[in-house]
Amino acid sequence: MDHPYLYKIGMDSTQYGNCIFVQWLFLAFWHGAIIFFVCIYCLGDFDTHMNDGQTVGLWYVGHTVYGACVIVANW
Repeated sequence: MDHPYLYKIGMDSTQYGNCIFVQWLFLAFWHGAIIFFVCIYCLGDFDTHMNDGQTVGLWYVGHTVYGACVIVANW
């Protein structure tokens, strides 16, 4: 270990713990809610029909929400 001071944060557990974990959970929930409601607002026209006459429904919006969550999580 050439630079032991770089490992001090991990050994002291100042950046980890239950409180910080719960904060990350709430942040993830907040991001997911924003993505969901934006997608529902933008694509939530359930009167839209496909070529075979069926409505698009939550199938299309659900795939869009999932894709947006994957993009945000990897970003």
